[in-house]
Amino acid sequence: MLAPLGVRHPQPRNAHPALLLRAPHLRAARGPAQTRGFHSRADDAVHRWADKRRELGIKGGPLFCTLGGGPVYPAYVRNLLKRLAEEAGIEKRVHPHGLRHTFAVELDAGKTPITVISKLLGHSNVPTTARYLDHLTNSQAVNALQGVDLPPLGA
Repeated sequence: MLAPLGVRHPQPRNAHPALLLRAPHLRAARGPAQTRGFHSRADDAVHRWADKRRELGIKGGPLFCTLGGGPVYPAYVRNLLKRLAEEAGIEKRVHPHGLRHTFAVELDAGKTPITVISKLLGHSNVPTTARYLDHLTNSQAVNALQGVDLPPLGA
């Protein structure tokens, strides 16, 4: 669920559920106050989680919390992703920060300008975001070149 939000794991811990459900954004919990956007595809999952919180009697506190209402610590998320990857037969390392990279790459593939991606990720400069997106292989670069209509070279 964090990937469509584009946030680092610790950031949404203190987001109040009412804030998140009023508008498609949440306030970052670390660093200077800023608003982060989330994609509308995350709406259903966020609302289902809000319903589950109410069902469990969780009031206030961090939006992303344990079933008991306590904070979800980074080590828990790392271990959970590792376990889920093993269960799914994924051999590649799966980690929370990789979800941010996936979010950035998916936005880039959808033709979102890098300046917008940078803002959504909370980066202070575009070159930081460019490092996230610099995973192009040589064959991908050659394939992209083949699709470009270049003017003919001089006769």
